[in-house]
Amino acid sequence: MTDLLILDCDGVLVDSERLSAEATSRVLAEAGRTVSVDQILAAYVGMTDAAMWTQVARDWDIVVDDGHRARHDHYLEALFTTSLRPVCDEVHAVLGALGLPMCVASNSGHDRLRMTLGTTGLAPLFVGRIFSAEDVARGKPAPDLILHAAATMNVDPRDCLFVDDSVAGVTAGVAAGVTTIGFCGGTHGGTDHAERLMRAGAVGTVTNFHEIAALVGRAGAFTTEEHPR
Repeated sequence: MTDLLILDCDGVLVDSERLSAEATSRVLAEAGRTVSVDQILAAYVGMTDAAMWTQVARDWDIVVDDGHRARHDHYLEALFTTSLRPVCDEVHAVLGALGLPMCVASNSGHDRLRMTLGTTGLAPLFVGRIFSAEDVARGKPAPDLILHAAATMNVDPRDCLFVDDSVAGVTAGVAAGVTTIGFCGGTHGGTDHAERLMRAGAVGTVTNFHEIAALVGRAGAFTTEEHPR
């Protein structure tokens, strides 16, 4: 049985990953580096902001400063204001009808989470139950954030169902000992998205929130035999 549904935010609740990558691509273009949105999605989805900028600096041989981060945030806020949507139309209705404790566990900072969940109207579903990598020593792919969310919600990790769209997130869930499902319903995943999440340890993948609802109460329906890695 599932006593707690833990959800990632970017790429699971809100369709933000492609917008974030577009903002990053613009900043890199200004620094003289031509990096496509798809390249950024393939390399950096699921990272904390700090980890992403560290890796970007290494990959593209630039010195990332506060100016780069400020311009990225400016572009991102503009894109979110005009284009951010829930990842699928049924998110509000399905989550509102689940009747199950649920929370958010995201590598995004609290300011970003307030923006994304507020803009999409999802914030009321998670009042007091939004956990960020800012709350722990290590964000995903470490298990700290998932364990922190479960402990704060007073639920054994073994009784949780965790849904994430990134390899880093799935890795964190597996390390935390929660039943971990890969989400492939956003607009940012490539043709091998599900395969990569399965290789990271997901026990199954879903593409919409009706499938998530169907798993609640029977998370063990996925087995390694049914979904070989």
